[in-house]
Amino acid sequence: MILQSELCTIKIELDDTYAVGSKDNRPYDIEFNPFNLTRSGSYAHSIAVDLFYKEYKIALVSNSPVCSSDDIATLCGDILTIMQNQVITQIDITSGKMVRYAELDTASDNYSIYNFNDGFIIHGEYEITMLNSRLEKQWSFRGNDAFVAHGDKSSFEIKEDRICLYDFEDTYYEIDFDGKLL
Repeated sequence: MILQSELCTIKIELDDTYAVGSKDNRPYDIEFNPFNLTRSGSYAHSIAVDLFYKEYKIALVSNSPVCSSDDIATLCGDILTIMQNQVITQIDITSGKMVRYAELDTASDNYSIYNFNDGFIIHGEYEITMLNSRLEKQWSFRGNDAFVAHGDKSSFEIKEDRICLYDFEDTYYEIDFDGKLL
């Protein structure tokens, strides 16, 4: 995944060779391991940051299996927000410092994260979740089955005034931005 702005270019990819504490890891300038994980049970994303005047690489370690979606991160100003399934981390890209992280309490895997107003909308397998800017859950919505559509239907779409969803049973939902069915 590549994110670009007037401040930077960021490339995010899974580093499936990474092992906490190993000397065989790719060269990283910064390692964020907020849960102090050991070798077993850890996953990592490689985050390459190009600020146009300096470059650095971050290994972001998580205890949650990572999602392979192209929508696992957002960039708002100088704050990178990256979702590793159940874990969300915010990084100030100009300083290279972690701002905050949170473990989500959701029903299942999470596929994608989107900036919305002053927070984030999370598209999960069984749950749509709204977080505020401090990564605190504001509301969630669950359907009858997984939000995975058949054929050419989109299982998740944010529109100007609503979120449109299809579940595995082909049930259609429209919810407002307070998580209420329309």
